[in-house]
Amino acid sequence: MFALAKKYRKQKGGIGGAGETMIDLTTNLIIVSIMGGIAFGVYKWATATSEWNALNGLVSSVRRTYQGETYPATGIAAALITNQDIGSLRSTGGTAILNTYGQDYTIAGAGGSFTISDPGVLQADCNKILKQIPSTGYLSVTVNGGTAITTFPITVAEAQGACNVATNAGNTILVEAQ
Repeated sequence: MFALAKKYRKQKGGIGGAGETMIDLTTNLIIVSIMGGIAFGVYKWATATSEWNALNGLVSSVRRTYQGETYPATGIAAALITNQDIGSLRSTGGTAILNTYGQDYTIAGAGGSFTISDPGVLQADCNKILKQIPSTGYLSVTVNGGTAITTFPITVAEAQGACNVATNAGNTILVEAQ
């Protein structure tokens, strides 16, 4: 980039003094700042999308693993790990599956349905995840132990009201599916 600027100055008859170098540096700094801002925005969007894909993928994995059976109260995460059906998620100790934020999902069955608890979700990500939950296949969504949401799609107001933890501890999303 710098070599191109020098070549341009020589072609246009520039004097190549310190003033032009400062302009080059300032221009490059502005370009790098803009690119950094764009990259950060893409990263924040990708984190929420990645966590939604992981959560939705786990729901699909549980359904696949226990198709035609009742969901057991315990041992679901271990069964998914044994079956190697956790996608790109990491597991710890063969019994726990980590979410995008490095915290353990809690998966529990209740006969004909199951729940997945997704802890540590940042507030902005929580809002985006709730908005992506489809209108079929989910029975309820509860955030931070609040009132269960059972009507889908979830509205912006509902998502913002439910995802109310702004600290680094994050929000805990509990989805119930069958």
